[in-house]
Amino acid sequence: MRNIQRRALQLLSAIALVATLTALTGCQNFFVCQKASCPASGSGGTGTDDFLYVTNSSTGSTYLNAYNLSAGTLVAVSGSPFNLSFIPSALVVNPANTLMFAASQTGGIYAYAISSAGVLSSQNSGSAVSVDSAGAMAVSPDGKYLFVLNTTAMDEFSIGTNGALTLVSQSNFLALGITAAVTPAAIQVAPSADFVVCALGTAGNVFFPFNTSTGLISAGTINTPVLPTNGDNGVAIDSNNFAYISQTNGLLVYSVNASTGVPSLLAASPYTTGSGPRPVVVNKAGTYVYVGNYGDSTISAFKIGTSGALTPLTSVQSGPSNVNTLAADNTGSYLLAGGYGATGIQLLQTSATTGALTSAQTAASGTSGVTLLAVTH
Repeated sequence: MRNIQRRALQLLSAIALVATLTALTGCQNFFVCQKASCPASGSGGTGTDDFLYVTNSSTGSTYLNAYNLSAGTLVAVSGSPFNLSFIPSALVVNPANTLMFAASQTGGIYAYAISSAGVLSSQNSGSAVSVDSAGAMAVSPDGKYLFVLNTTAMDEFSIGTNGALTLVSQSNFLALGITAAVTPAAIQVAPSADFVVCALGTAGNVFFPFNTSTGLISAGTINTPVLPTNGDNGVAIDSNNFAYISQTNGLLVYSVNASTGVPSLLAASPYTTGSGPRPVVVNKAGTYVYVGNYGDSTISAFKIGTSGALTPLTSVQSGPSNVNTLAADNTGSYLLAGGYGATGIQLLQTSATTGALTSAQTAASGTSGVTLLAVTH
C-alpha cells in the first residue's frame, strides 16, 4: 500500500513539474499570434535568411508584419502579423540577425530574438531592456553596441546576452552646442565602424568619431543647414566612408576621414532629388544610392563614383504614396519602399549593372501608412 502511495505521489510531482516547465517556456513568446495556428519560436537566426519587418501608423499600429524575401517575393512569415502591444518609433536588426530592437513611442526599448524562420520572441520576459526613448536606432557592425537617437542626446549601450542593454555613454546635444530643436530623424554607424552619423532635422547633422574596440565616442563635428528652413532627414554610409544625407533641398555627400571622423562636404552637394527627400539607402555593393522623396512619391537613384561623386540615373522610379522609409535586402537584389500615404509596401528589383529599379511586387502591410522597415543583413 505504501509503495502505491509513494508511486502516486511521484507521478503527481512529475505532472506538476511538467506543468511548471510548460508555463515557464510559454512565457518566452510575448506576441499574440493572429493566425489560426502559431509557429514555434525556434532558434536564433542563421544570417542566411532574408526577412523584412514592417509597422504602420494608425489602424493596426501595434502590429508588426513580417515577410520572407528569400524567394524574391513577399511571403508572409508564419504567424504574421504579430502584436507588439505598443506603437513602435524605431526598429533595428543586429548584424548577426539574431536580435531585433523595437522602441516604443511612449518610451522603452524592447528586445526580440529572431528565429531561423523569421519569427520573433520577446526577451527579458517581455519587459523593456531600457527605459530610453528613441526616434532612430543603429547597431555597430560588430554587434556590440546599440546607438539610440532622441531629442536630447545620442545614447550608446553595450549589448549583452538576450539583448540586455548597459549604458556606456551619452552625448548630450546641448552640451555639444546644439541649441536648435532636435528631430531624431536618422542614425547610422559606418560599415568601417570609424564614425557614427546623426541627422537631426533643422538642427543639422553630427559626425561622431568612434572606436569599436573600446566603444569610445569622441566629440562630434556639427554641420548646421545653410538655411534655417532646411532639415537633415536621412543617412546612409558606404564602405568607403562616404556619407549621404538627405536634406530639404537635395542630397549631401560627405567624405569622412577614417582616422579623425571629420567630414568634408563634396563641392557638388547638394545633388538634386525629387521633392521632400527623406530616407536614404546604399545598395549592398556600394555602387548606387537611393533616396525616397516624400513630396512627389518617387525614388531618386545615383551611381556612386570612386571619389564619391554622384551621377543621377535618367529614370525616376515611382514609389508608394509619400515615401518615408527604404531598405535594401541582404542579397543586394531588392529595394523595399514604404509610404506614409500608402497601405502597403513595394518590392523593387535592382539592376546590378545599371542600378535601375523595376517594381516586382506590392503587399498590404496593414490598413494605414507604413512608418518603419527593418531587414536582416
